Amino acid sequence: MQRSGLNQLGGAFAIGILAPWLAQAQTSDAPTLDRGTQIVSAFAGAQWFDIADQIDEIGDDLETELSLGLRYQYNLTPHVGLEGSFLYTPAQNEFLGPEGAGVGTGDIDAFYYNANVVYNFLPASNVIPYLTGGLGAVTLEVDDPVLAGRETKLAGNVGGGLLFAINRRFGLRFDVRDYIYRVDELDTQFRHAFNVPAGFEETVHDVTVTGGFSLIF
Repeated sequence: MQRSGLNQLGGAFAIGILAPWLAQAQTSDAPTLDRGTQIVSAFAGAQWFDIADQIDEIGDDLETELSLGLRYQYNLTPHVGLEGSFLYTPAQNEFLGPEGAGVGTGDIDAFYYNANVVYNFLPASNVIPYLTGGLGAVTLEVDDPVLAGRETKLAGNVGGGLLFAINRRFGLRFDVRDYIYRVDELDTQFRHAFNVPAGFEETVHDVTVTGGFSLIF
């Protein structure tokens, strides 16, 4: 998953770089991302939990559901903005007994909180490619009648995407991001709930592909 996630991210960067040559020149309906421009985006999409690939015992048993989130961006200049975002991804996992026997399913919720810097390549175009990166945290929570646990880890993220302007106020936004964090020193309760082997220490990459609507004002 780590390699495929990075490949997807590289593809998003390539699209962001090539988009200026593929997009139409700016028109009268194109937004202008000046200083003080704000963008509020609601989005949904798919996510891949890298930890599921890192741990063989749960690699085939964890199923993610629709990811949902919100982003708020404030432009300091036409090209540079600050962004705060929240992402929620629910999933289900089949918990395994001591000898690999299934003991039922449990809910796994992942919450991502981030503060990012965004660079807009064409701030006055109908198609605005951008790159972004920042820091935040991820909270993984297992909720099961028998097993339960909760862990919060410092996380970084990098990504990019395209903002397609419908007019000066509304747009469609497509985004790929890689959330990177270290899974180590886990609480015993969480480790058992998530089937994490003792001594497990890995840097994981949770990759998301999302799309949604943006309000520009």
